[in-house]
Amino acid sequence: MKILIPSYNRAGNVSTYHKIDDSIIVVPESQYKDYVKHYDKSRLFVIPDKLDGNVARKRNAILDNYPDKEIFMIDDDLINVKEIKTGRKLNSIEFTRLIESGFDIINGLGLHFFGFNWSNQPLHNNPEIPFSFTKRFYAGVGIVKNELRYDESLTRLEDTDYWLQQTRKDKATFRFNNYHVQCKIYSSSKNQKGGITVKSEKDYENTLIKKWGGKVLKYSKKKELLASSPYKGI
Repeated sequence: MKILIPSYNRAGNVSTYHKIDDSIIVVPESQYKDYVKHYDKSRLFVIPDKLDGNVARKRNAILDNYPDKEIFMIDDDLINVKEIKTGRKLNSIEFTRLIESGFDIINGLGLHFFGFNWSNQPLHNNPEIPFSFTKRFYAGVGIVKNELRYDESLTRLEDTDYWLQQTRKDKATFRFNNYHVQCKIYSSSKNQKGGITVKSEKDYENTLIKKWGGKVLKYSKKKELLASSPYKGI
């Protein structure tokens, strides 16, 4: 199992590298010279430029080219990983062990995908339900390689689409409800250092709704796009 950090134009600003020991940054070949100034070259994995330029394409390049069967992908701007009920921050060793447990669990259940609670609010978390099989997740995801790939036509919301693909394949995914992976949220491209800038999400939301239908994708009262599993369960 390897912890891989997709990154683009953020040489010197990959916070995840410093928070997770032995994690590996995935960079396009043309940016390697910039990243190697800041990070140990043994912790850089280089892909051809033609396999980059889009988050989904980069994630697929990792799935297709990194040799490990079990891969944990996490955003490059990690703030911390928290136990939601107590607010306690996990250190690198604790988080790595939790990831290893995630792979043990999904392998035992015959699943291929796991992650962590998208919300860090105690009101959104019931400690008596420590895990779910029908809840969405993103930012940090564990994948046991299979035939599924990210939809490269989606420059945004590719993570939601991939969760839906995995849900359709296995009828379930696994989520640790009591832990939250917190990464930076950028309100606009103006305050975003690096990454891949895209247009408004609205077009991608409409594309996703057309692809999956209104039963699993719908807007909340706050006009946020919500995704839900079509299968019953916790």
